[in-house]
Amino acid sequence: MSLFNKVFLLNLLLIILSAVARRAISSSEDAFILPNPITHVTVYNYLDSKNFTIHCKSKDDDLGTHVIAPGNSFTWKFQANLFVTTLFFCGVEWQDGHGTFDRYKAKRDLLRCPNECLWKVKSYALVGYNDWEDQISCFGGRQIEDNVLGVY
Repeated sequence: MSLFNKVFLLNLLLIILSAVARRAISSSEDAFILPNPITHVTVYNYLDSKNFTIHCKSKDDDLGTHVIAPGNSFTWKFQANLFVTTLFFCGVEWQDGHGTFDRYKAKRDLLRCPNECLWKVKSYALVGYNDWEDQISCFGGRQIEDNVLGVY
C-alpha cells in the first residue's frame, strides 16, 4: 500500500473517530450515529422592534431570502460532508448593519457546534454560540461595516 493511501486511510479513520467522540460527548441517547450528526443552524432576531433580512446559500443549496421579525428566527439543518468543506454563508441586513458572513463553516464549527449552531443578530453585532450556549464568536462594530471576520 502506498504512503498516500496509508495517510488517506489514517485521516479517514481520524475523522470517523472524532465524529464518534464528538457525538458521545454532545448527546446521550443516540451517541454513536455515524459518520456525522445533523446540524441545525438558527439565526435569532434580538433587535429591538426591527426586522432583519437574511439570504443563505451553500455551494449546492440556496435557502432563499427571509425577513425575520423581532423574537423570531430562521433555521435550517444539514449534515456536514466527510471532507470537512461544508460552508453556508448568509447576507444579513438590518437598519444598523449589514454584511455577508459564514454562518456554518465545517473547519471552524464541526467541533464548536456539532448539533446546534446558534447566532443572534443584535444591534451591535452578530454573536455566535456553541451547543452549550457559550458565546464563542462575535462579528461586530466596524467589522460588520467592513465585512471582515472577527472572532473573539
